[in-house]
Amino acid sequence: AGILIEINRFFPDPLVFAF
Repeated sequence: AGILIEINRFFPDPLVFAF
């Protein structure tokens, strides 16, 4: 799970809470 939302946008993770 990525911490940064920007990184999460490239690597979608269902466990990311968008901190």
